[in-house]
Amino acid sequence: MKHAICLALVVLSSLVAPARAADGDLSSKLETYLGRLEKLGFSGTVLVAKDGKVVLEKGYGMADRERKIPMAADSVISIGSITKPFTAAAILKLEMPGKLRVEDPIGRFFPGAPPEKAAITIHQLLTHSAGLESDYGPTDYEAVSRDEIARRVFAAPLRTTPGKEYFYSNAGYSLLAAIVEILSGQSYEAYLRANLFEPAGMKATGYKVAWRDGQVAHGYVDGKDWGTILDKPWDKDGPYWNLRGNGGLHSTAGDMYRWHLALEGEKILSKSAKDKYFQAARPGRSGGPLLLRLRLGGLRNPAQDAPRGPQRQQRCLRCRFPALRRRERRDLRSLERRDERDRAHRSAAGRRFRLRVRDSSGRCRGRRDGDGPRGGILRAFQW
Repeated sequence: MKHAICLALVVLSSLVAPARAADGDLSSKLETYLGRLEKLGFSGTVLVAKDGKVVLEKGYGMADRERKIPMAADSVISIGSITKPFTAAAILKLEMPGKLRVEDPIGRFFPGAPPEKAAITIHQLLTHSAGLESDYGPTDYEAVSRDEIARRVFAAPLRTTPGKEYFYSNAGYSLLAAIVEILSGQSYEAYLRANLFEPAGMKATGYKVAWRDGQVAHGYVDGKDWGTILDKPWDKDGPYWNLRGNGGLHSTAGDMYRWHLALEGEKILSKSAKDKYFQAARPGRSGGPLLLRLRLGGLRNPAQDAPRGPQRQQRCLRCRFPALRRRERRDLRSLERRDERDRAHRSAAGRRFRLRVRDSSGRCRGRRDGDGPRGGILRAFQW
């Protein structure tokens, strides 16, 4: 991961930024720090907002090294699996007028599903607890239709009993995208654009957008130009179904901030829908928020979480909670053992690398395979 390209959104509140620090001083310090990172090879866009006011929005490094196109504040970057929160929001948007309930079994939408899979609920797909494998194809760019991805999922054996175990599944979110299309009568992206992106003012986000020449940043794998999504084999209205609904969306830091602001109010999701959107979701554990909260880098008042008394430290979540560190190490060891068991058949499938998936507390929630560029891991931090 030597040449990472990433998009970062940081939202600060007055609880964590000293009131005496002027916005100009904060912006200057951030630019100095990010300028040093740029000299070390950082490429990406950064937006920092404090108390609803953007204090820094800037690109660093190169978006296209061969053409010497620098990163701009509105450079378009893949948000990868952050596509999934938008799929989840689309499902909740459909639930608001009563077109579905998250408790509905998916057999309602896929009449050909066998009984053991027809009983899987939408909620289980949303929370990665449906008992599905992560992927049902060797590459994101295989020409797979909506019906074919559903056929593959329903033909394969379940990994675990639905509702009993967490296992990160891209295919589960492809099924959710299929449900969005079935109920809305629109393509997945068209529904998102009309019901999520446009109401939030997100004009540069999507699969197929009229981006200007050079606006989409190139990815790089081991220093070699991977290109952009515009160079990849896609269907006429977006990616094929190994990727649709679970990845592939592109956005800008500014658009992601607009999405954050939209979620602060009820312009798109009602209060009850947002309660579901942000609820703890890991089966059998309180965990943290479902991997849906797009408050990337959202900072909280340390006093809300830190232990009382002199032991309280204004440091990272791991440092403040030794028990959490121990539990995280145990979880990681368990995941490593599972990785060893799965390594043979995953290597045979031709996948080239593994990406850790972390929740907002920084804990590893699993890993996924991929064959695209090794970009920066987009993590959510809470302090």
